[in-house]
This record gives sequence, C-alpha cells and structure tokens, in this order.
Amino acid sequence: MLYVFDAHCDALMTAREQGRTIWEESGEGQWDLPRARASGVACQVLALCSSREKGLSPLNQVLIGIADLYRALKEYPGAFVIREAADWGRLAGGNLGVLLALEGCDALEGSPELLEALYALGVRCLSLTWNLRNDLADGVGDETSGGGLTRLGRLVVREAARLGMVLDVSHLSTRGFWDAMEMNEGAWVATHSNCRALMDHPRNLTDDQIKAIAARGGVIGINFYPPFLTAAPQARIEDVVRHILYVAELVGPEHVGLGSDFDGIDVAPAGLEDVTKTPRLIKALDEAGLSQRELSLILWENWLRVFQRVV
Repeated sequence: MLYVFDAHCDALMTAREQGRTIWEESGEGQWDLPRARASGVACQVLALCSSREKGLSPLNQVLIGIADLYRALKEYPGAFVIREAADWGRLAGGNLGVLLALEGCDALEGSPELLEALYALGVRCLSLTWNLRNDLADGVGDETSGGGLTRLGRLVVREAARLGMVLDVSHLSTRGFWDAMEMNEGAWVATHSNCRALMDHPRNLTDDQIKAIAARGGVIGINFYPPFLTAAPQARIEDVVRHILYVAELVGPEHVGLGSDFDGIDVAPAGLEDVTKTPRLIKALDEAGLSQRELSLILWENWLRVFQRVV
C-alpha cells in the first residue's frame, strides 16, 4: 500500500464549528482521524487558522485548536504529533503522524516571540497571511496593492527559520512571494496551491513561481478545490491529476505532492468528496502512467524530505 502525506487540511478548526470531533468517524465533514488512517494517510498537516470575526482573539482560537488536537490524541492512540526527528520512526506500524501549521499569523499579535511558544506546542509550518493583508504581508486578496512582506514579516520569517518551521507561500500576494524567494532563510513551499497555466486563479502559481519553489528544494501541494482546478461546472479526479502531472513535467516529480485542503473547501471534485476517496486518486495517478517511484515521491517522499529538513 502506498502511504499518503497530505500537506494541508482544515479539519482541526472546522470540526469544532460543525460540532464534531476529529477522533470519531463521522459522516459529516471531509476528514477525521479514523477515516484518514483507514484511507492510507500516514502523515497529515493540520492547519490552525483564526478570524477576528469569531468573538475570541486570534491567539485564543489557535490555542483552543491545539488543545482540541491534544485531547483528540488522547482519545485516538493511533495518532501522534511529530515534534522532533525521532518521531518519524513512529510512523511505522500504521500510526498517523500529525504536523501543525499556523495559517496566517494574526495569532502572533505583532510579537514574533510567540513563535517560540507555538513551536513548543508542536507548530512546524507557517504561512504569513491568509488571503487578506495583515501586519506581516499582503495576501492574494490584496493583489492590487502591490504590497509584499513588511519589516515584521521578515522578522517572523527569520524567527520561524531559526526555530525550524517550513514556510508556506500559498496565500501570499505576488510581491510577497518574490520577497520571500529573495530571503536566504527558510524552507519555502506551497502547501495547497495549483497551476495558473491550467486554471487562471489568483491562488494558483505561475510557472515562474513553481520554478522558484523547486529551485529552493520545495514542493507544491495540489489543492482539491474545484475553482483552483478547472473552469468546468464540475471538477473531477482527473483535474487533480492534470495539475500534478503539469508540475511534475515542469520541474520534476520531486517537487509536487498533495495539499487537499479538506474541510477548508465547501465542495470537492466528483469522486474525491472526502479523505476516504484518496485511494481513487492514487489509482488515477497510476493509470496516468506514473511509475511506482514517481508515485512514492508525489504521495509521500517529497513532503517527508521537506519536513525532515527542519524537524
């Protein structure tokens, strides 16, 4: 069985909003620990995101999300948080390793020093912004401003790199992206973005951006959100395959992986409605002519390589 490393999922925060838990199998939502483990997911990056519209401070929202995860792991002993190099060995035997990602940095409230505490709690991946501007950078939703990384944003990048966090460009504005690429610090990736050449959407990456990430040794995680995949009324598994193959042909199969965005998307491609359908995607990739070596890179080894550089 080919194991899967998925670089982005929002189930940790979405489950609370839906009134469910991630340690119990559910017919609601797109991801939970039992469904993921049964479907061959051996490592999952779970995002911590916050909104100033939810009544709690962004930092409290993130801390509650982390608390929810650690409670889930007590209830579901087949999963654990990957915090140090020795933990990778625990993936043997069918366990599910979880990595935490801070999506947008509103929770830092202007204090890069808080990264130290979040790192201690298990955060190993960081994106500076969501779609809109914050104190660190402009997101793709503010593309017309021409803004990039702020002075605070650069300080946060340096602190995250020092601690050992993977840095994610998925929501950055174009200027912010190139500011990031010009920094010497950091292992830069796009955990859940697609190809602008195949679907002209602001959240997708141009060929030059894909090449720049690959030149840094990074990986692009293909997102399952239909508007990022195709202009057709209905996205299909084949559209996900098409984006994966495009990156593989452009920069090599060593630089593409999965970044499903499950539970962060309100609709998914036909046949890939939730994590239980992951084997169908693997079958479609196999039928597309990829070798077993290429499949192993795309599904597992590429993200493993990137995260093992810092963890």
